[in-house]
Amino acid sequence: MDLGVARLEDCALARAIEGEERPLVARGEVIGTWRKHNEALVMFLLRQRRSGRHSDRVDLKPGNAVYERLKAEILADAAGDEDEIHASINAKLDAMIARKKSLADWDDLAAGKPE
Repeated sequence: MDLGVARLEDCALARAIEGEERPLVARGEVIGTWRKHNEALVMFLLRQRRSGRHSDRVDLKPGNAVYERLKAEILADAAGDEDEIHASINAKLDAMIARKKSLADWDDLAAGKPE
């Protein structure tokens, strides 16, 4: 199985390099040939064999310098100032309570209830 896969890889690489010969037909007759190169196959092989250089994907794993830098930035952002976060939540809750009270007062007024 391994030898078969190795042969397939070799054939794919040869096809990527040499291209594929295609017939050039005019009026039902073959008048020549031309080579078609498969760019998708070329990029696939480059991404598989040289992923660090030819891939849009970055393999981020613990220990990778980029991974560690991003992790530190995210943790620093997440930590934030707890007092500031609590103040923001409390302000939103106070605004919601005031709005609910205002709507209740408006409903009472509309129903003709005294204040």
